Amino acid sequence: MTGLPVGQIRLQFSTDAEDYASEFYRDKATLESATPVNVSVASPAADINASLELAGSLTGTVSAADASQLPTEGEVTVTLYDSAGNVRDTRELWESGDFTFYGLTPGSYRVKVADSTGAFLTEYFANKATLASATPINVAAGAPSGLATIELDRPAAPSAPTNVAATPGNGSAVTGYVVTSLPGGVTCQSIGSTGCTVTGLTNGTSYQFTVTAINAVGSSTPSLPSAGVIPSQPVVPPTQPVVPAPVPVPTPVPVAPNPARAQVLLKAPTTVKRKKSKALPRRTAAGIAARWTTSTPKICKVRGGKVVAGQRKGVCKLTVVAAGDSAWLPVRQTIRVKVR
Repeated sequence: MTGLPVGQIRLQFSTDAEDYASEFYRDKATLESATPVNVSVASPAADINASLELAGSLTGTVSAADASQLPTEGEVTVTLYDSAGNVRDTRELWESGDFTFYGLTPGSYRVKVADSTGAFLTEYFANKATLASATPINVAAGAPSGLATIELDRPAAPSAPTNVAATPGNGSAVTGYVVTSLPGGVTCQSIGSTGCTVTGLTNGTSYQFTVTAINAVGSSTPSLPSAGVIPSQPVVPPTQPVVPAPVPVPTPVPVAPNPARAQVLLKAPTTVKRKKSKALPRRTAAGIAARWTTSTPKICKVRGGKVVAGQRKGVCKLTVVAAGDSAWLPVRQTIRVKVR
């Protein structure tokens, strides 16, 4: 490696093939624990080697304990922890309820499943409430490891209330009401009826009103404020209008509409099998060249005008861009291709 900055660096060794587990220099599992390498101009670092181990994988399924439907794809996540409690990877649960972690260093792991909607309780394998109490899962080199189905429970209903008591009323009938304005504190009082008129308000000011009940014992606490109202001047009939002299109306100059139209993409694939590829449209229906990229390189790649699926199941997110001209509008569109 050339062009490195002078000082200490940390190295990670990995391969695109998921058959081998990545590691940091001197067989370390995390960046923080990696052995630093000194880089200097006078004495280049040499013999910085690593031997990658065969990787293992971990597969499982999540379902609802009450056999109901789990939240939609992307709202349930599965998090993988190593034996030291470090997060090694987080995956979204597939629509089928399955999940898989690839390229794992042989060792002991723990799994957490969480629902971001709150409809189900967070659970650690197997049916544990905390990371410390979670059941460890041993992953062997070059071999898949499977878990029993993880069943998520819904939150339990609260227990019945206790220490419930009733307070008797004062036994006196309501004799009137007091209406108070907010702001200003202007009031009116009704005796023997349920309405009164508040006067002395300012036109154009927004007011809310509270009501207090009165009986022989005293006054109640005020009600919640009403919706806002704005008093205004009375409507006065208009005077007789004066008819103005006719004014010539200029003839409008027509404006040519923009002739550009939206472009339509040719049919793009919606699914592709793992380790397979499918052709992508190279041009729009208008004949303008289309350029494809992907934001999910671990799930798929774009090569030679094709979408090429990797070894993982998941959703491949593709972005297609086509330029515009005087007749056609430019297009930018995101397309999801399911890798099965």
